[in-house]
Amino acid sequence: MTAIEEAISSVDAGIPVSGPFVGVSRVEDLRWAEQARERLNAGLVAGFAGLALLLACIGMYGVISFIVALEKGEIGVRIALGASPGSVALRMVGHAVVVGGVGLLTGMGGALLISSPISDLLFEVDPLAADRYVVLAVLLLALTATAAFVPARRASRTDPALVLRTD
Repeated sequence: MTAIEEAISSVDAGIPVSGPFVGVSRVEDLRWAEQARERLNAGLVAGFAGLALLLACIGMYGVISFIVALEKGEIGVRIALGASPGSVALRMVGHAVVVGGVGLLTGMGGALLISSPISDLLFEVDPLAADRYVVLAVLLLALTATAAFVPARRASRTDPALVLRTD
């Protein structure tokens, strides 16, 4: 590039050959600048997807915490009758995973329905790729179980005497 810039300067010294938007550029630099908008859009989509995933986890945690609060009496009775804390926690996490699984199946059904209309917007991406659906399902179910673990653990440590005491 230095030889090309010197050759241009030797022909006409008034032609700018260096600078941010002037002169000789490599093809890689031009391609990078041309794809800047697509990279920005992909980054924004990824950021919003991560935010949606975080909000889904917070929502699931809130729902399970609410269910635990509503079922404190039942949980206290189960523990008073001899249920192990592990079985109480497993029941709560299992309930959350079942609810999350139903929501996941509903969402995947909707995704399959809209995959053909949006396939024109996806460049070299198969909208019906089963591996993506499987990875997403496993990730969401794992996040659901993780979000339900803390309230379930708290429920399993409930003191039956405090819960069953009537004022």
